[in-house]
Amino acid sequence: MDWRPSAVRIYRAMLLGYPAEFRHEYGAELERVFAERMKRESARRVWWDALLDLVLSAPREHLHILCTDARYRARLLLRSPGFTAVAVLIMALGIGASTAVFGLLDAVVIRSLPYGDPARLVYAWTPYTGMRDLPRELGPEFPDYFDWLRLSHSFSSFALYREGFQNLGSDEASRASAWPASPPACSKPWK
Repeated sequence: MDWRPSAVRIYRAMLLGYPAEFRHEYGAELERVFAERMKRESARRVWWDALLDLVLSAPREHLHILCTDARYRARLLLRSPGFTAVAVLIMALGIGASTAVFGLLDAVVIRSLPYGDPARLVYAWTPYTGMRDLPRELGPEFPDYFDWLRLSHSFSSFALYREGFQNLGSDEASRASAWPASPPACSKPWK
């Protein structure tokens, strides 16, 4: 059985590792030399040389074409600095906007909560209906928190957080919203 024509097809597939420009210019000649060597020399030696040539030469050819294209594009951009400035500004805005959107989606949608089983988290509040124009739900007060901690039979642990404001620097006008939280306190260990 003659396997040499299929070897040339495999070698042709290996040539896809080279840049297209290089294949169009030298591909037919490389295939012809490979087929002639397969007739005259050991198949193991020919395949070894072909693989070694692919591993060593293909990246160098890709890098050469990349550098040539980069120099050409740099010359074109330096010829028209106004266009270059607008292009760089548009790219910077696009990259900044996409980074901001991804950061928001990553924090809100993609990344899960840093808890073992986030589906079991519960938010508890103190109902407050005493005064008008206030929210109906207020975060628990400290006495409520400590009572829940002491009397709870359903929860494994509690943590308290409060909404507040912090001054940034020494200026009273620059305030930021802050949510200080207590470390989780165990009400009853799991059995």
